[in-house]
This record gives sequence, structure tokens and C-alpha cells, in this order.
Amino acid sequence: GHFGNWEFLAGVPARLELVNLGVVMNRQINPFTERMIVNTRRKAKMKTFYNQPEEMKKIISHLKNNGILGMVVDQAYYFDPIFVEFFGVPAPTARGPAVFHLKFKSPIVPARSILMEDGRYKLKFYPPLNFDMPLNEESIKTIMRHINKIFEEWILESPEQWFSWTHPRWNVEGIIYRKKQTTSATP
Repeated sequence: GHFGNWEFLAGVPARLELVNLGVVMNRQINPFTERMIVNTRRKAKMKTFYNQPEEMKKIISHLKNNGILGMVVDQAYYFDPIFVEFFGVPAPTARGPAVFHLKFKSPIVPARSILMEDGRYKLKFYPPLNFDMPLNEESIKTIMRHINKIFEEWILESPEQWFSWTHPRWNVEGIIYRKKQTTSATP
């Protein structure tokens, strides 16, 4: 999730070459911001994958080659979301972590960076989550609900560390708008 300095959280293990890390991101509205993010990640030895269907083969290849996939999924997800409770309210949630876990048996490792009072960051990696379930909607929802609960605990523990307070997490109107754009663009 977007806690503390999430780029630092991913960058340290990648830069030390402890992991073969690829991260998934949405295209940014501002091209300068996008170039800055991608270049910073490249310098930290991270691969960047875009959250788009045409990137899926690259992502799957990365996972099959023992790559680790970093995903921050604490914001609203607008394309084919699954609605899962977040702080008691159904919120559009990404399916990705659950689908990749169930399809490729990739463990889900919750991780966050915590800004300490002295200005340093503490990186916390939690025990891997493994679910023995079939790949279906109910399983995806169960896994993503578990992940949302972890985020809820972290946010309640230190709300000032969560960057996404300004993000419209429960923005159903955004989903409807994007679906209309997508369907009207197809012949």
C-alpha cells in the first residue's frame, strides 16, 4: 500500500539485488511524473509493468522466472474491479494479487515502510499469505478482503503514514464513467 515511502520499500531489496522485482503501476496523468517514477525505479533495478492487458504476458513471464511482483492495491481500482469491504464500505478493489496468487501459487507478502521519529524508515515484511482455494470470484473476494483488513489495521495504527487519504477509494462514479468511455469507444 501507499504507506510511508513505498518506493524506498521496493527499491532497497531490488537495488541490493536481493530480489528480481517488477512493479505494476497505472499510467500517470502527468508524463513528467511518469518518467520520473519509471527512471527512479530503473536506477533502483526495478522493472516497471503497466496495469494494462497488453502487459500481461510480460508480467506472467516475470512471475514464471521467479520474479517478485510489487503491487500497491490500497486505492480504488476502476477496470473490472471486485467490490470488497474497506472500512465497512464496499470499495472497488483490484483482483490482481489474488488472481496471481491462485493461478501461479505466488505467495502474497505484505510489506510496508514506516517513517520513524528520527526521519529514518523502518521496512517491515510480514509472513507470506498462502490460500489453498480454487480460482473463482468467491476466493478472489476472500483474499482481497483479507488484504484490505491488513491495510485497515495499518491505517488505524498510524493514519499519518497512509498517503492515500486524498484518493477517492469508494469512487463508484469513476467506475461508471470509465465503463461508459470504454464501451462507447468499441464499435
